[in-house]
Amino acid sequence: NISKGKKGKEVIEFTRRHVFESKSTYGSILGIGNYPDKVKQQLVTIKPAGNWDFSYFSVPSVGDSESLDIKKIAMQVIPKYLDQNGKLQQIRGTIAELVEWTPDNGYFADRKGNEITNILFPMQAITDELGKKGIQLSNCRYEVNLTVTQGKSIMKFQSLEEFIMGGVPVSTPMARIEGVEIDCDIGLTFGDKSEKESLAAVQIKVSSQYPKKTYNTTIKGNTDNKLPVFLVEKEDQGKKNPVIATINFILFNGKKVTWKNNGRNLRDDDLGLTVMLWDEDYSEND
Repeated sequence: NISKGKKGKEVIEFTRRHVFESKSTYGSILGIGNYPDKVKQQLVTIKPAGNWDFSYFSVPSVGDSESLDIKKIAMQVIPKYLDQNGKLQQIRGTIAELVEWTPDNGYFADRKGNEITNILFPMQAITDELGKKGIQLSNCRYEVNLTVTQGKSIMKFQSLEEFIMGGVPVSTPMARIEGVEIDCDIGLTFGDKSEKESLAAVQIKVSSQYPKKTYNTTIKGNTDNKLPVFLVEKEDQGKKNPVIATINFILFNGKKVTWKNNGRNLRDDDLGLTVMLWDEDYSEND
């Protein structure tokens, strides 16, 4: 039931250019026929047909970075396996890869500053190590550690992603993150000191379980961004993530009016992670 809305037209123009590093390959025949059988067995590895050169991990799409106010994303990806005790261990022969995204670049870059779309791990090193330990590929996972800088807040997310080989990229961890939007723009009318009963500010506190964090912000009439977005992890069947909001309306006469849904989980069916605030939310409680 929409009572107010905005209409308009927006034109977006963009140009993207890819620069790829040129690589050369040299091949020759290396004979090992004169070596002992034991050495030959160590040197020769037979793999089934298929694209098994690398294990791929696709870097995520950041999305609307301007509205999310994301300043930097650092992502560390580590190939790991579950040992006999059920603990994750890093696969020997691989390194923890680190990539970073900034709004100035608009893409993820490696340590040398090169734009990348996939993180590659050498499949030969992975299969050799797993073969020595008798570990199945189905017991492997990517451990993904995300550090997101949003405004002045720093949040850390960790997830385990599916381990897929043969050139098939995996799903990306940013798909597990969503935004809590508190809209103080469309439905609220901020006044001035001459109107004692008018709205001076909105105090907002949002708390989530994952990450274990409490966000605090105050929106006033001269605030540039009246639609703050707070990042939280999505829920799944095995991991609930309640999000609790506490909102107070401050009038110029010093009166504080509490939002009627304070202390409730925004994931309840009658609420939602996009909250629209209206003048009626504080005037009806006078």
